[in-house]
Formats: sequence, C-alpha cells, structure tokens
Amino acid sequence: MCRQEKTAPDSLVGEVMGYGFFDSVFTKWGRDHEAAARRQYFNRMTKCHHPLTIVSECGLLVDTAHPYLSTSPDGLVSCPHCSPSRGVLEIKCPYTHRNETVEEACKDNTFCCRLVDGKVMLKRNHKYFSQVQGQMAITGRQWCDFVVWTMKEMTVERIVFDKEMWESSISKLRAFFLKGVVPEIFSRRVQRKLRLYQ
Repeated sequence: MCRQEKTAPDSLVGEVMGYGFFDSVFTKWGRDHEAAARRQYFNRMTKCHHPLTIVSECGLLVDTAHPYLSTSPDGLVSCPHCSPSRGVLEIKCPYTHRNETVEEACKDNTFCCRLVDGKVMLKRNHKYFSQVQGQMAITGRQWCDFVVWTMKEMTVERIVFDKEMWESSISKLRAFFLKGVVPEIFSRRVQRKLRLYQ
C-alpha cells in the first residue's frame, strides 16, 4: 500500500472496503492449511531449544495510536528464550507452489521469497514485507516469524521490526485513509463503479 501513492486509489479502496471479495481457490487453500502450518511451526519451536514457546491465535487488532489501522496476524508468539520475547506469526501457504519445496518456489520470479546465500528470504520490496512490518508496529512486537508452508516443507524467517520504514509509511497510510477511504465511506463511488475522483 505504501508504494502505491502515485496511482489512483480506486482499486485499493475497493479492496480495503471489501468490494468484490470472493473466496478463491488460493485463499481457501491458505485458510484450510493455516492451522497445520501453525502446529508445525509450534512443534519446530518447542523442539529447537524453545520449549516454552506459546503461540496464540488472535482476531483483529486495532492500532491505538492510529485507529484507522488494524491487523490480524496468524499468531502472537511468546518465547522466554528469545530476546525480545514477543513476536508475531505470519503464515503463507502458496497454492501455486503447494507441491514444491520452498526453494523450488523461489525459482519463480513472481514468488514472494528468494534465495539469499542458500536461505529463503522474503523479498523486501514485496507487499508481504510491508504487511509484517505493520503487524509488528500495531502489536508493539519486535519480530515476525514469516512462515512459508507447502506440502513438502516449511521455512521460517525471523524478520525484525524496521522502525524507520514504519515511520516513513505512517504519513502515506494516513493520506490514503483521508483521501481514499473516508471519501468512499461517504460517497460509495467506487462501490457504484465510478471513479473516486473525476
């Protein structure tokens, strides 16, 4: 969202407002396999020197400083063996690459991750990177375990909070809310298939 400030906000406003949402095979696959991925993540953490890890599911969390922002991470993680001890969990179960290893999926240039020195890493210019930064900012947590789960394997990358990036994003998010979402709430132009601004 932060990278789209020069484009017309109509399609993004429609997405935020939930217009035209449909349950695709991609979202259904992710939703159907999220619990299995969360269990596998928990098992890996508790078996790898983090036996006291707690992973809690949560609903929608609203930013108290910026109430027009919210997030719903796939889990809140607490681990006394980690420093800091609290993070968020974000799980991706890519339907297109469901029968591949994550490393194989990284060969696809459109995939959210790439290989760096043999390790799977979320692309820093991908929308998921902005998503997890927002999750950390809104929840007040300092790291996110970004999980990619396929039928063949699961990878975990620990991503740390980038305060500078988040602070530069706030003004753009506020502008989008004030210039895109608020006018749509009152006019419903995008919902009626009209341009938000003529």
